[in-house]
Amino acid sequence: DAVIRLSTACYTCYHWLPPLLHDFQRRFPHVDVQIVAEVTRDPIPALLDGRLDLAIVHGDPEDERLSLVKLFKDELVVVMRADHKLARRRHIDPEDLADQHVIFYGVPLKELSFYQEVLAPAGVMPRKVSHIQLTEAIVEMVRANVGVTILARWAAAPYLADGQLTSVRVTTRGVPRQWYAATIRHDPVPLYLREFMQLIKPGPAAAEEARTA
Repeated sequence: DAVIRLSTACYTCYHWLPPLLHDFQRRFPHVDVQIVAEVTRDPIPALLDGRLDLAIVHGDPEDERLSLVKLFKDELVVVMRADHKLARRRHIDPEDLADQHVIFYGVPLKELSFYQEVLAPAGVMPRKVSHIQLTEAIVEMVRANVGVTILARWAAAPYLADGQLTSVRVTTRGVPRQWYAATIRHDPVPLYLREFMQLIKPGPAAAEEARTA
């Protein structure tokens, strides 16, 4: 039997992977897909030292030892209660978050791409920062008006359906992310791994289709 050991650079990816894993394992029943959650956020070192076969990352690591397959794009948005003072904005500037309580995943602030790419360049530090590991728990905190959070637009969508929460784009250009499947450049890529990368290429859209099929 073969094994695919994978990890991602974002905890929310684990929300859309399961339906695709189910589909993949029907097609390749002798391939075991193992999620290596402990290297989430920074899977590239684990890929390079042989602990992973595949890393799902956003942004080009720009490492010539890696081979990249372009996957889907997504966008980070601010999620808040629909009655929040910022909820009617067409977009939110980084400075608007300076007086907010922002709830992030359980990752040191300075390691978060949103901090590195949005807050730090603007010289903004939120009034209060909290870290919670589970998306559902973060959303419930936002629903209780404890603070606001940053999620991918697709990850936020299911929580906006009842109208209690809303999402607003960050800056007029948004905060887009390009995702890639990374493997070691000179390693042979078996058929089942190539097929797996093609399966996950559309990302959340493919997962939703698989879920409703």
